[in-house]
Amino acid sequence: MAYSLQPAACPHDVPGTHRVGPALRAGHHVCIAMLLMVSGLMLHAQQPGRPRFEDIADKTGLRFVHDNGARGDYWLPEIMGAGVAVFDYDNDGDLDVFLVQGAPGTDANPPGTGHRAAAGRDGSLPARRSLGEGGSRPSPPPEPPTSRLFRNDLDKPGGTLRFTDVTTQAGVGLVAQGMGTAVGDVDNDGDLDLYVTTFGDNVLFRNEADGRFVDVTAAANANDPRWSSSAAFFDYDRDGFLDLYVANYVDFTPAGNKPCAEPAGQRDYCAPLAYRPVPDRLLRNRGDGTFEDASEKAGITRADGNGLGVAIGDYDADGWPDIYVANDATPNQLWMNQHDGTFEDMGLLAGTAYNAAGRPEGSMGIASGDYDRDGDEDLVVTNIVGETFVLYENDGKGGFEDRRAAVGLAAPTAMMTGFGADWFDADNDGWLELFVANGAVNLIPSLRATPNPFRQRNQLFTTGPGIGLRVTGAGNPPPIDGRDGSLSRPSQNHPPPVPLTASRPSTSPNATVRLRDVTAEAGPGLELLGVGRGAALGDLDLDGRVDVVVTNNGGPVRLLHNVTSGAGHWLRLRLTQPKTNRRAVGASVRIDVPGQPPIVRRVHSGGSYLSSSDDRLYVGLGASAGPITATVTWPDGVQQRVSGLVVDREHEISRRSRPSVFGP
Repeated sequence: MAYSLQPAACPHDVPGTHRVGPALRAGHHVCIAMLLMVSGLMLHAQQPGRPRFEDIADKTGLRFVHDNGARGDYWLPEIMGAGVAVFDYDNDGDLDVFLVQGAPGTDANPPGTGHRAAAGRDGSLPARRSLGEGGSRPSPPPEPPTSRLFRNDLDKPGGTLRFTDVTTQAGVGLVAQGMGTAVGDVDNDGDLDLYVTTFGDNVLFRNEADGRFVDVTAAANANDPRWSSSAAFFDYDRDGFLDLYVANYVDFTPAGNKPCAEPAGQRDYCAPLAYRPVPDRLLRNRGDGTFEDASEKAGITRADGNGLGVAIGDYDADGWPDIYVANDATPNQLWMNQHDGTFEDMGLLAGTAYNAAGRPEGSMGIASGDYDRDGDEDLVVTNIVGETFVLYENDGKGGFEDRRAAVGLAAPTAMMTGFGADWFDADNDGWLELFVANGAVNLIPSLRATPNPFRQRNQLFTTGPGIGLRVTGAGNPPPIDGRDGSLSRPSQNHPPPVPLTASRPSTSPNATVRLRDVTAEAGPGLELLGVGRGAALGDLDLDGRVDVVVTNNGGPVRLLHNVTSGAGHWLRLRLTQPKTNRRAVGASVRIDVPGQPPIVRRVHSGGSYLSSSDDRLYVGLGASAGPITATVTWPDGVQQRVSGLVVDREHEISRRSRPSVFGP
């Protein structure tokens, strides 16, 4: 028998902000200790797999170091970037990597005042100060670092992985205070285009299908001059042309930079509540690769938030794509599609806007997927340290329950600040793993004297069925201070953690599914510390095991190569349509495995944090040797049944045609 206790969620230093003092409040200490104790008691009936990862970025030629531009002025954009895209830009079958670069500003040309594609940069960095070091601003480098595109020169599936920097010839050497990226075929020509968000003007690079990209931002009306973060392509009106949702953060300017300090008096980055939020933007594709601003007409301007993460999914199972936005210190939004070009924010009614105590949390990244294999999409949202990450379990009708502690996610994440996150099947057993890129946004007191006092360890969680007793807490006590974005101070009036109480049962038919933190067992790639931000997934060496590319703020990129031994059988599915929405964004596939719950995967855009993953579907099958039958639900709701799929292969499933088979 296994036992899984759910403790109460813990109070945090300042609700939903980037603030935590050198010591957590006394009540918080007690709550964290209780969480960790309960975590140690959690037993699982099913022996988990052994996912294992190694960092091979340097030896494969994926050499990139993010420069956040920090020079001692504590501009908020410095600490928030940057993202990564894993996609096949040259249509040769393997996955390439685009890495968004920050850029050091100068007093005359601060971040956000402009950008241009630059040629011939080698990505080397000037001598620089670490985040939090303070001091005067040194002279900027004569040639600032740029965003980089690395072509995958894999010799054969499962062979030697090697990357070549093709930034110059591709024309994507962007000089900007870059933030995130989104990938999609905006003109339905069969090639993936690239959108880059920045602290300043955003950029749309059109893929010319000859290895080059062209900046068509102005011609396509795709710019947003505000501080943009995550973005996602999707077809919200189901007309066959990809539209674009752009999340925007806060109204920050270097001239309006506010001085903030941590409790010991050392200069630190301000919380987002120190600045005004700015509205997000919805760009509707006119059908020719150009866009019109549909934000007001669609209704998304009715609510502002400090937008950081964006995920697209059909959360109420009505066949239309919905939008979930992770907002930092303001209520998260769940924009439900009304089928007429408009959206309604149902976050409050759906249970995804606030925590159990009715407070917004400091949300950053989003993982959207069917973790419990009941056919609907659940949400994991990463939060600031002290709040814990949250798992919102979908009831299949667009209602959600906060089950962070019931499934074992609360305790291991209580002391982490999470950003990029995504679900994937690391060991191909049919059950999803959760990867989270972690990194602080304020000084970690124990690392104060180190060169980089923001580093944390990334995390990996496995899922699977188990039997347990679930106990939950009623939520957090109400906030008492820090609402203006200033540092919170310990208070004698802070109430203690709420007691443990009985929970209501899960709505999932697979209610015994749990998460287990296997970071310590997951190999040397998960032992590394960094200021994790973006995370993107894909099988870069085409060996059937999904890899992870992680960006670090002010640090090197990491390629976490999946070297899991004894992984199960798998399918890699590429869905295509003949004329419009060529990559079938929004389509889903159901795989029925004898004796197991069905496996459902959806063609996603967005999710994670500032990043874009491969749009092919990866399905772990465990011991099932096939052949496999799949049911595809295309974006317009039409279903297509495909049988005879051979395992351990990639298959292209084209609408109304027989699948093609690729590779071993």
